[in-house]
Amino acid sequence: MLLRSSEWKIYRSDSDDGGKSWCTAYATRMPNNNSGLDLIKASFDGRLYLVCNQVSENCGVRTTLTLLTSSDNGYNWEKIIDIENGNGEFSYLAIICREDELVITYSLQRLNIACCRIGKNELI
Repeated sequence: MLLRSSEWKIYRSDSDDGGKSWCTAYATRMPNNNSGLDLIKASFDGRLYLVCNQVSENCGVRTTLTLLTSSDNGYNWEKIIDIENGNGEFSYLAIICREDELVITYSLQRLNIACCRIGKNELI
């Protein structure tokens, strides 16, 4: 699992028994500004997809919303796209896999909800 933290990094914990027990959480190399993140394993290609704010300042502004992927169970991540990269706050995010697409929702300035759909053919 991946966890938000107040330590300027995304934290990770691993389970070898299907989630019955977990190791002590440890820092990854990925920045985190103590904002939410969400992760799924896509049914169409088996890769992990992570949506998060990649900001290294603790409690920093949530202005860039990024989609990343991993094909090695989350040890290494590759940026696919910045979904949002402008003025504003992009937070309260969620990601699901629907048939052959990813659906990502998030708030805009905590006033509106945005929805982004990315087809599996766009992820290559």
